[in-house]
Amino acid sequence: PGGPLLPPNTDAARPLRVPPEAGHASIDLWTMDAEEQTIALLLSDNTVRFIDAITWKLKRTLQRPDEGHTGFRLSADHQTVVSSDGEEVLVWDVNSGLIFARLPGYRPAIDSGGRWLALLTGPNQQATVQLYDLLAPEAPQASWASEVDSPELALAPGGERIAVAGCDELNCRLILLDQEL
Repeated sequence: PGGPLLPPNTDAARPLRVPPEAGHASIDLWTMDAEEQTIALLLSDNTVRFIDAITWKLKRTLQRPDEGHTGFRLSADHQTVVSSDGEEVLVWDVNSGLIFARLPGYRPAIDSGGRWLALLTGPNQQATVQLYDLLAPEAPQASWASEVDSPELALAPGGERIAVAGCDELNCRLILLDQEL
């Protein structure tokens, strides 16, 4: 921390540093917009700092809505962040900071298009995988028993397949769940 964010006007590789005004905050996640004009830094001080990618100047600061949450996932279009506090999953817009879904669960996975979200509910050893359509997140579109201990999730583009992986003392298992959408 400290020092300039990035050295201006150099052709050398430029390190990404926390802005000095953020104190001892660390970078939880960062992304760049499609035009590569703005960098968004999600910082541990619960702010999002938008930095001009050309001038390296701070454009604006936004308060993050997910204080205490971890396990960040970012949609491929860099517009949606999913985070969890172990009991609740928040889905929010990077640019506005507005939450558009609060769902019970943990260990979220978002598809590359930012439309489908898989998460876990229930205890680790008996977790249920739930699939949500973020265009209508009021209720899950499908649910399955995870069949593995302490599962981790990955979601294929379009939400049509979910990989569920987990290990116990003896074995590791990978299960693929298919969903017709």
